[in-house]
Amino acid sequence: MKSIHTARLILRPLAPSDLADLHGLYAEGDLMRYITGRPRTLDESRQRLDKDLGHHRDFGFGLCLVELAATGEVIGRAGLEPRPTEMGLQGELAWMIAAPHQGRGYATEAGRALVEFGRRLGLARVFAVTHPDNAPSIRVMEKVGLTRVGVRDGELEYEG
Repeated sequence: MKSIHTARLILRPLAPSDLADLHGLYAEGDLMRYITGRPRTLDESRQRLDKDLGHHRDFGFGLCLVELAATGEVIGRAGLEPRPTEMGLQGELAWMIAAPHQGRGYATEAGRALVEFGRRLGLARVFAVTHPDNAPSIRVMEKVGLTRVGVRDGELEYEG
């Protein structure tokens, strides 16, 4: 996967050298509230990075670091997580934007680019899930064109 460029962002595939930046995000309790329910330890962040690097190697896409195009500052991570199914390869849209950069439309901008990327890949489906209380994520899902299709394991499921 090559980097995805939007008007304000660069979404670049993760690299082993991104551990410190990712752990900085994963160690934030507020960011992880609806993902794991708690911050990740450094070892858990390393394991997650290894899993994500495997997605890029095995499927050609996965989570990316989100950087501001103007400065190169890391502000989050976003991507499509590969989900092989009987219906074909699907992509689960995921994102997290660091608190100082929230509310500026970055998640929506990244999400739109990733939904389009999923279509170009020919994925069987692009979807996202979130906790019913996560109103900001629900708004992003709707803004990027996903439609609510149901509830899965207690989480709202959207697809597009």
